[in-house]
Amino acid sequence: MPLTTLLPTKTEITLGQNSPYHYQKENHLNLEYLRATTILFVDDEEIITKQAYLGLEDVVKKIFIANNGIEALDIIKNNDIDVLVTDIRMPNMTGIELLEAIKATSLSIKGSIITSAFDDTQYFHKAIELKVSKYMIKPINFKELIEEISLIMTPYMDQKILQKHQDILGVLTLIGGKKIRIVE
Repeated sequence: MPLTTLLPTKTEITLGQNSPYHYQKENHLNLEYLRATTILFVDDEEIITKQAYLGLEDVVKKIFIANNGIEALDIIKNNDIDVLVTDIRMPNMTGIELLEAIKATSLSIKGSIITSAFDDTQYFHKAIELKVSKYMIKPINFKELIEEISLIMTPYMDQKILQKHQDILGVLTLIGGKKIRIVE
């Protein structure tokens, strides 16, 4: 059964209680926002990366897979990544080192989620310092992961929608509400 059949088909977005852009917190999923999201999933365990790919491929726009932080950094440098999901303990470069490298450069991501089989408080505190959006203990609950990705993307996508509306209002203000005819 594809994962998308387990997800709700609609999330209501409104800016006020009656506005069509308000985000109803009780339903954390916005499938339209998810389908516009590019994910980088980083883990050194092949079975986990395969599960992630299968679990996310039908939900998000694109998913990249890396087996360690060095590969992930290269992918981020060459692609527009929205959300990073990374394991902490990996060879060559840990998830924490990866986040530090991203922070130290001009690279940007909208949010990050750390996964770990360990609930080590040292890693947890470092994740807080790096402003990680979520710290998830393995095994990964993909429904929860998808909800977190949606929560990360909601403010960015809402801002994009608001900007479109502001642009339209700006055009309408320039033409003074007069009817215009578009000629090809």
